[in-house]
Amino acid sequence: MPHAHGYLHALLKNIGALRQKAGLTQAQLEERLILGPGWISRFESGETVPSIDMVLAILHETNATFIRPVARFAGTRGGGSRTLHLCRRGRK
Repeated sequence: MPHAHGYLHALLKNIGALRQKAGLTQAQLEERLILGPGWISRFESGETVPSIDMVLAILHETNATFIRPVARFAGTRGGGSRTLHLCRRGRK
């Protein structure tokens, strides 16, 4: 299985923080996403790389969204930012 490095590893760490802010345990999020035990832990540690569909499902379940998604990631001139920001959605 591929391991996450660089910006992807940072993204997955942020997902763990969002999960905690949403008040969800790894087991609760796995249940909501219909995943077996241990998947969220492997995603958050970067041991296993989730599909983009799974990342979006996790963001949905934690009430989070992308801010400035994939801004200037690959090989931009002038050393562009490689930061991917995530945040919790405002409560309604």
